[in-house]
Amino acid sequence: DPWNYAGYPAAITKRSWGSSSDIAALNQWMDGIADWSKAKNIPIYYGEFGCSTSQTESTGRYTWYAAHRAAIEARGFAASVWDDDGYYRVFDRNANTWDAKLLEALGKSVPKKNK
Repeated sequence: DPWNYAGYPAAITKRSWGSSSDIAALNQWMDGIADWSKAKNIPIYYGEFGCSTSQTESTGRYTWYAAHRAAIEARGFAASVWDDDGYYRVFDRNANTWDAKLLEALGKSVPKKNK
C-alpha cells in the first residue's frame, strides 16, 4: 500500500522511497494484482496513481513514479496519473508549466509550445 509514502501529508509515515526492498515490495504487490487479473480474466486499469508533492526528489518522489511506470508497463496494465493541481500536481495551471522531472520519470517529455 503506497499511502504511507505517497499519501496526503498527514498520512505520511515513510520519508524515503527507492531502496531495493521498496522496489521488490512494489513488484510483489503488482504481481499479486496481475495474478488476480489473469485468474479472473479481467484487465487492470491502474487508475490515478500519484505521489504527494510532500515528497521530493531527494526523498524518492521521481524514483517512485519511475518504478510504478516500469511495473505497470511490464504487466501490460492501463494507467493514468493523478493530477489535482495541488498535492498531486503534474501540471501547474497557474504557472502553465509541467513538472518536467515527473514527466521524465513517466517516460515522457514536456510538450513543445506552439508558436
